[in-house]
Amino acid sequence: MGSRSSTCGRCRWIRLIERRPEDVNPDGAIAHREALDLAVLESTGPYLLSFHTDTIPLREGWLGWLVGELTREERTAAVGTYKLENKPLKRLEAWAIRRLSPRSSAAERRREYIRSHCALYRRAVLETLHLTFGNADGQTTGRNVHFGLEEAGYTARLLPVGEMLRWVVHLNHGTVAMVRDRGGSRKTVVHGTRRIERFLSRPEVRAVYEDESLDG
Repeated sequence: MGSRSSTCGRCRWIRLIERRPEDVNPDGAIAHREALDLAVLESTGPYLLSFHTDTIPLREGWLGWLVGELTREERTAAVGTYKLENKPLKRLEAWAIRRLSPRSSAAERRREYIRSHCALYRRAVLETLHLTFGNADGQTTGRNVHFGLEEAGYTARLLPVGEMLRWVVHLNHGTVAMVRDRGGSRKTVVHGTRRIERFLSRPEVRAVYEDESLDG
């Protein structure tokens, strides 16, 4: 979605695809999945980048690095992370459940998959395999594509979270905090707002905002 008067609409090198409000699912997660499926159908380039509105590049070269990770191996069709936040205790807990639980099955051990915070795909592979981001089981965006690629013999490579965080940051729930009519809980909105405020208070971020040469 967007406005023709928006910054994206004024950039000649961007093709902005707008959907009428009545055509957009009121559930933000479903609307997001449908937008990604539309991108696969309408785009023509070799790669498809999934990038949340609350994911922000930290340094130049982030996209080139991501392309390099994707093209390192010919059979790699997707790269990204399951979580895009640095919470060691949560990662340790998830590892313990997968590896140490006597009930841990192969299906449980492979439950982590590339999500859509910041992920890069070989678009032609998705198109050829007819893989879609939408699903009927309510799973988070990316699960269908990740395991669909693996079942077809391709690699969907999970990148180290710490390495990804050197290039981009995800302000978790930032979008919900800014677009509150999407139904986020009060707790989610509060936490998202705090993440935005902390990020914008960083000296390097403030320097960008205060650089008048970037205006226009």
